[in-house]
Amino acid sequence: MEQVLGGKLTIRQAAELLDLSKRQVKRLKGGMKKEGVAFLAHKNRGRKPEHALPQEIRDQIIALALGDYHDASCAHMAELLAEYQEITVSPRTIQRIFTQAGIPKRHAPKTRRIKPALDPAERYLEAKLKRQFWEEVYSQR
Repeated sequence: MEQVLGGKLTIRQAAELLDLSKRQVKRLKGGMKKEGVAFLAHKNRGRKPEHALPQEIRDQIIALALGDYHDASCAHMAELLAEYQEITVSPRTIQRIFTQAGIPKRHAPKTRRIKPALDPAERYLEAKLKRQFWEEVYSQR
């Protein structure tokens, strides 16, 4: 953008280099003339999001997790917090708070049991036995 301001690059060339439209490059050029390089920084920089969970509530959740609710999973803890503490947060938010605080996961995810692959002959035999079983079941009706 400094090269555009200095006249070394045209707006069209800068738009192609930055993968922006000519209108956006003109807007950036005008902003940089008025405010300087600070114009390129995001305006919410350094601010906490409006919907962020307050630190006091985070601390309260961590204290309860280490105390009264030490055996509760994130989903169960979310239910307990809503019911008894009137704090409504998602289980994912609780998990995120635990991760940031260095608290290990309460319950490991279930591991899927994978059956060993059958060779084609065994698969054919298994399918044949199932078919015979269901034919018997339906023939008795």
